[in-house]
Amino acid sequence: MQTLWLKLAITPILMTGATLAVRRWGPVVGGWIIGLPLTSGPISLFLYLERGPAFAAHAAVSTLLGINGVTACVVTYAHAARRWNWPATTAASLAAFVAMTALLRPLVASPPQAFAGSALLAMAGLWLLPRERSVALGPAPWWDLPARVALALAMVMAITAMADWLGPVLSGLLSPFPIFTLVMAVFGHQQTGGHVATPYARGLLASLVGFAAFFLVVAMWLERMGMMVFPLATAAGLVVGASAAWLARRFRGQERFSHEGHEEHDGH
Repeated sequence: MQTLWLKLAITPILMTGATLAVRRWGPVVGGWIIGLPLTSGPISLFLYLERGPAFAAHAAVSTLLGINGVTACVVTYAHAARRWNWPATTAASLAAFVAMTALLRPLVASPPQAFAGSALLAMAGLWLLPRERSVALGPAPWWDLPARVALALAMVMAITAMADWLGPVLSGLLSPFPIFTLVMAVFGHQQTGGHVATPYARGLLASLVGFAAFFLVVAMWLERMGMMVFPLATAAGLVVGASAAWLARRFRGQERFSHEGHEEHDGH
């Protein structure tokens, strides 16, 4: 009963804060915030409280692998949204997530190996994104925030309720399921156009490196430190994610400068 009240309290607070931040600071910052472990972090905590440290630590390694499914999903969405409507784009993105998750399910990796692979793939995803265009976000409907909170809470409740049946591997692989990402992308796609998916994806992929750092700390030290590992993991995730976002922004600036310089040279 105690963990049920925690789920009912923590998840809506996190989702509401993230949504309001997106509306205030735009798609790049919004994507970075949505890329934080807003559902996976609470799921990991609840798995620890309900199933014990060994189960939760094992699930954390699988979550590190599951991050690759999110990368595949958002890169696919950013490219497909430039050509297709939101239902077709969402279907293609979900297919990419499922394919990557199925591919990684039998893989056995240590926490550092899983972290390195996920972080490198997220950074590679930044290279693969299409070029950005200036976008302006449209107004959100009145039901937007309640719908996001309800979906987030449903995700947390479903995965923690099915944890015994799913086991630590599938619980971990599915906990990063990009429900917030897809909700955010679909609303933006429908209201503003498919090009808004690229800045969302750019911020989110940088944030996923911090996401991976969070679960690296959980996977390696949860069984030794207990609940104290979660504040440490949160701090590590924020620092690493912010550093990755800074590097991505620097790279984007250099890329734009090089492209403009190339165009100027061609003009002569």
